[in-house]
Amino acid sequence: MKPWLSASVTSMGEPVRALTRRPEVAALPANVEVVAGDLTVPESLDAALSDVGAVFLVWTVPRLRTAAGQADADPPQRDGLG
Repeated sequence: MKPWLSASVTSMGEPVRALTRRPEVAALPANVEVVAGDLTVPESLDAALSDVGAVFLVWTVPRLRTAAGQADADPPQRDGLG
């Protein structure tokens, strides 16, 4: 989570909860509640989404693999978003 996002939301008086697979390594501000969960494991989301009124989803694009199985250093750019 980018610091500007949590600061923006908390400045409006809204609580912020961050979902992560590894909460023990999440380096987030003290006013952000960090919970464990995984979007690919639906049963992990029930408790994490309890009493949540809105979601800001950031989905990272996995690194592409070459035919030899090596990670592609530069994922393709699309529509100027890269």
